[in-house]
Amino acid sequence: MRRRAKTASGRNREASRPSARIGVRIPGVLLAALILGAVCTVVFWNSFSAAFLLDNQSIILGDPRLRALDWDHVRDIFTRPYWWPALESRLFRPVTTLTYAVNFSGLGNAADPFGYHVVNLALHWINALLAFALVRAVSGRWWAAVAAAALFTVHPLTVESVTNVVGRADLLAAMSVLSGVLIYRRFLQASGRRAIAWLPVLAAAFCAGVFSKESAVVLPGIMLAHDLAFPPVAAGRAIERWRRSLARVWPAYLAILPGLLILAWARWTLFHASPLFGEFGSDNPIALAPTATAVMTAIKVIGYDLALVVWPAHLSCDYSYNAVTLFGWTLTAGQDAHAWLSLLVACALAALAVLAWRRTTQRAVFFCMAFAAVAWLPTSNLLFPIGTIMAERLMYLPLVGMAGAMALVAAGLVETRAAAARATPRTVAALTVIVTVAVLAMLAARTMVRNEDWRSNARLWDSSAEAAPDSIKVIRGQALAVMTEDASGGRADEAIAILLRAVRLLDAHPLPTIHTPAALYQDLGSYLAAKATRLAQRGDQADAQAVLREALPRFERAAEIDRAINEEGKRRLALDGVPADRIHDTGTGSIYRYLGTTYGLLGDPARAASTFAYLEHIHPDSDDAHYSRGMAEGALAGAERAQGRVDAWRLHLDRAATSLIQATVLSPEHAGAWLTLERVYGSLAPGVTAIRTAGGRFELNRAELLVQRHFRDACGQLVRQFREAGLADARLAPCTEP
Repeated sequence: MRRRAKTASGRNREASRPSARIGVRIPGVLLAALILGAVCTVVFWNSFSAAFLLDNQSIILGDPRLRALDWDHVRDIFTRPYWWPALESRLFRPVTTLTYAVNFSGLGNAADPFGYHVVNLALHWINALLAFALVRAVSGRWWAAVAAAALFTVHPLTVESVTNVVGRADLLAAMSVLSGVLIYRRFLQASGRRAIAWLPVLAAAFCAGVFSKESAVVLPGIMLAHDLAFPPVAAGRAIERWRRSLARVWPAYLAILPGLLILAWARWTLFHASPLFGEFGSDNPIALAPTATAVMTAIKVIGYDLALVVWPAHLSCDYSYNAVTLFGWTLTAGQDAHAWLSLLVACALAALAVLAWRRTTQRAVFFCMAFAAVAWLPTSNLLFPIGTIMAERLMYLPLVGMAGAMALVAAGLVETRAAAARATPRTVAALTVIVTVAVLAMLAARTMVRNEDWRSNARLWDSSAEAAPDSIKVIRGQALAVMTEDASGGRADEAIAILLRAVRLLDAHPLPTIHTPAALYQDLGSYLAAKATRLAQRGDQADAQAVLREALPRFERAAEIDRAINEEGKRRLALDGVPADRIHDTGTGSIYRYLGTTYGLLGDPARAASTFAYLEHIHPDSDDAHYSRGMAEGALAGAERAQGRVDAWRLHLDRAATSLIQATVLSPEHAGAWLTLERVYGSLAPGVTAIRTAGGRFELNRAELLVQRHFRDACGQLVRQFREAGLADARLAPCTEP
């Protein structure tokens, strides 16, 4: 009997070694799958009613690449950035985008979110199974592995990745990393050809991950943590062990190298000439901080994240400026006390990890803690600033390690206490199950409540305001939700009051111009313009003009910020050695549309025309930009004629005709441009038939010399503008027709 008996610690040591069997009996795997599947279904059943909110509007509903699964669309997915065509970004996630295309076109889900939620929940369930397999493999504890996977499954911090459809990037990256670690263990267990056969599988898993989300690059770091916890060679002198271990593992690390090289090449190809010069302080103020301040602020955020793991009462979809303030090097002022406390907690956890590593029986705990730390590191802002100072979705993968460590520590404490109290195994098991189920039930209840927040913009932003009331994006979101609830603009005053609070926050804690959120001032100006429109419709023209004059400086401030960002981007590109002919002006077109329209409504057609001319320059492929300039030039011509300046009147009508023709070249069905063009020619050349109809469609009568001149000027300007903007001129085919 003595020879057949094994202690619990002995079983753990054997299971934790790479050479040990990592599987469990098939019934055990099936039982874990059923338990986790049931937990997923119960906790996320109400996620299927979540709408396409926030980034989903652009990334899914606004992406033309998802409209068909053919070669051209798939090629665009693998050759354009993640946010294309909505905005410039430094993200490239073609695998994730391809899965959206499968939903949109392959499965026919289109704009119905239900199918997308099904896929997300299936991915979450798979990740839960992988988490179970990993914890079971390194610890040898079936129940602890189930508890860890269940804790990960139900935790409210996973909602932003599961219920928010575009959180799929986190789900896919996590699946890559978790499967990659398990594949790595298979490689270590095998030998000869069997070991080599696992290398392309590992390489494929890594490639799929980093092209789903950049954070999957942590896989080799987690493999290294595994090697520290469970050295592939455990016998012999230290130097000899490390030499033999290195000889054993290097092929696996080498297998990952091609994926890293492909990722680096793809990112350089796509982004080396990008006008984006870094992260914006309005999204992540750490980008503006000195190194020491940035590190302490990042440590404070780590403390906030750890607090949410333990007590996820208040959650937010955004923590932008100035929800988390920069560390101020005081002991108690502002949020500095939180930073010092977070530093103490981080040091304590690091000490516990070292202690667990020193104890062979606790190596599984060390590995889980190291897994969480390594998975956290690239998004922690400790190494470099990322696009956000804090986000719950970034906790998805680290939560696997945290859940594993907590479950294993809890299991060890229960066994220790039970042995000290001499409790029967059944009593220990019953108490363990009761406590575990109670904890999971509380977290599941919070998760189901959090799912409800994603039903509408109003609910999401209101709940976020409880957790991050000073986040400018949260305030903007609340104002937008108020405005969209009444399409007539009846709640404009309420939305304006909300946004003015964000303006006061910026006035109290200003940012450098290029880091100030232009969108805030654009939003405020647009809500004021909506209020002015409503007043004008009621006949209150004087009040409407007064409100427009209040909106104007908001739009001007937005334009000032936008142009400063453009100039800084061009300067950085020049410093990086990008040729001058590849550096183009960029900008947010909606700002200049609002600004030009406001100038026009306030009776300043000269500034309106100048603003729309700049809009033509930065967005020459926009027919609306050319149409708007044509309208403004026509209004300016009227003002010149009223002053008796005939030459100036004709000059501006010529410019109006040229811009309007540009609009019709880009959009032959632009009825407004054709009708306005008819009026322009009616003033310039009365009695001349400049526009004809053929087959129900408008066309220019290019037999007229004046029309010929305007058409030639319009096409020449379009070609020049497209080249200056670095755009392909495929849309200018009408200019080459005889």
